[in-house]
Amino acid sequence: MPNSDIVQTGSFSLRGAPGFDLTHLFVCSEGTLGIITKIMLKLIYPPKMIKTMLVMFDEIEAAGIAVASIIENKVIPSTMELLDKVSINAIEDFNKVGLPRDIEALLLIEVDGEPEDVEKSAKIVEEVCSKAGARSIEVAKNESERNRLMQARRSLFPVLARLRPTAITEDATVPRSKVPLMIKRIHEIKERYNLLIDSCGHVGDGNMHPILLTDKRDKVEMEKVEKAVSEIFDYCIELGGTLTGEHGIGVVKAKFMEREFKKEGMKFFSDIKKSIDPQNIMNPNKIIKTKDIKVDYV
Repeated sequence: MPNSDIVQTGSFSLRGAPGFDLTHLFVCSEGTLGIITKIMLKLIYPPKMIKTMLVMFDEIEAAGIAVASIIENKVIPSTMELLDKVSINAIEDFNKVGLPRDIEALLLIEVDGEPEDVEKSAKIVEEVCSKAGARSIEVAKNESERNRLMQARRSLFPVLARLRPTAITEDATVPRSKVPLMIKRIHEIKERYNLLIDSCGHVGDGNMHPILLTDKRDKVEMEKVEKAVSEIFDYCIELGGTLTGEHGIGVVKAKFMEREFKKEGMKFFSDIKKSIDPQNIMNPNKIIKTKDIKVDYV
């Protein structure tokens, strides 16, 4: 804690709800309330079976529709990653995984669990994707093929970073049923501002990662980038989403917090911060400070 006290949150019991959920409060506080010195984790057994599928689409909106339809059919893949044409061509330029360059998008999907459940879920995924307009569906036949397909996703960020001097990775998360709308809006923004924006994400949980590829030395283009990011967040919140699904708020997104939580919510954040860290010594200016912050993208 800011006063050097050590506090343990959570317990080893399967369930428990004694008072406030301090564990989640501190996990999501980004170091503004204290320093985590020890983490106790639960180990889980690996799945008995994994089936990996690569689904190709001629239209990125069709990929978004497939995502929503898979969830509607009560299938929750352990992995469901979206790559658009920018991603696909960048991967092929530098790694040559063997992806077709003429498609607009692909979904990398994995289902796991008990063999019978996996086969049933995989069949539903294939049927749903075909109905949504998938051009083709490739199923990994062994671990070697699975690793080849997974390599496409693993190599994404390093290869995109080679395209422009500055890569700004955002983290707008929407309800899974709204993924098609979010994808469509990102591409509209991309065209309107004439920017190079990669649309990828962990779409199985609605976590979109629009990556704006730019050059921070170009002041005119950076002004367009700022406007594009602002519009992406506004639409994300309009769809019932949130500013971040995993990356956190930090300094860069602090100025957007009031859009999601309004003034009343921001006062709540501030009150918690003041009560736990009245001297503001733990990661000051993160999350709740929304004014007078100079942001430098790296």
